[in-house]
Amino acid sequence: MKLANKLQNWVKQGLISPTQAEQILLSEQSDHSNMVWKWMYGIAGLFIGLGIILIISANWDYIPAWLKLFGNFAIWAAVLYHTCQSVINKKSKISEILLVVSFLFVGATIGLIGQIFNLNGGWQSFAMAWSLLGLPYVFFSRLLSFNFCWNVLFFTSFDFNFIERVLNYINQHLDGLILALAVLSLLSYAGKKLDESANKYTLLPKAFQNFSMFTAYILVFSTCFWYNTGIISVAAYIIAFLFFGVRMFMAVKAQDMISFKRNAIAVEVYIFLIFVSRFENLLLSGFGFIVAGIAVLALIYSLRKTSKYIKTMEVFHG
Repeated sequence: MKLANKLQNWVKQGLISPTQAEQILLSEQSDHSNMVWKWMYGIAGLFIGLGIILIISANWDYIPAWLKLFGNFAIWAAVLYHTCQSVINKKSKISEILLVVSFLFVGATIGLIGQIFNLNGGWQSFAMAWSLLGLPYVFFSRLLSFNFCWNVLFFTSFDFNFIERVLNYINQHLDGLILALAVLSLLSYAGKKLDESANKYTLLPKAFQNFSMFTAYILVFSTCFWYNTGIISVAAYIIAFLFFGVRMFMAVKAQDMISFKRNAIAVEVYIFLIFVSRFENLLLSGFGFIVAGIAVLALIYSLRKTSKYIKTMEVFHG
């Protein structure tokens, strides 16, 4: 429903006066107009920036190395200056954007130096240097997604062969799955405890907590496709449902309805993934597409019903 129609209904119901409705409408129209202008300026700036990048990339081989480095550090210094100014002036949104840009400049500078001086190290060395040198910008950021991405970058700098061996073991042994889920849960708990004392300084512990639990959920959902033997696959499903059950119990204990709702939805999605993994050959037929469509509709219906039911549950207070 449009805002004007809503305001008319509110006036009829006596919630607001006609004068207030007119003032609200004028204010919203003004905000909308300002937003349109901001978007237009943003699009213009994006086009100009892309044009500059394309010109530089087209002539990259002809630009002297010293000029590349000078230009990189000059722009970076300007970004850092404006970052400091935004922090001093308490412009949190601008400072967060500039902290992210500064962090990206760390990676760009490492890559530029490596290209100019022909340094070889591979992704792991690059990721380790980028994550450690860019840590100060992440440390002072209050953007959780930025901190989470830093965790992903940092852990990709470790030996992939070791991770591959661990995943292969988990894929073949259920005790590996149980141990991995236990370790990741303990790491998430440790991150939560650290966050309780360090939250006002940095969000890195909270991001580590989320990263550990996110990895655990990936392992749980992977059980739909990893285990093909009948008894082992059933046991893996039971472990997955126990994991969801524990998470939902903890959500109730902490009076966290959002977490409970997310895990309830995760259970329903997990059941749907089991259906997809078990009937993948059926899905390739016309009948299979019909069955899959009905299954998706059933999933959507159950998700909506779950959301409404959770809101009425008496285990959550306040």
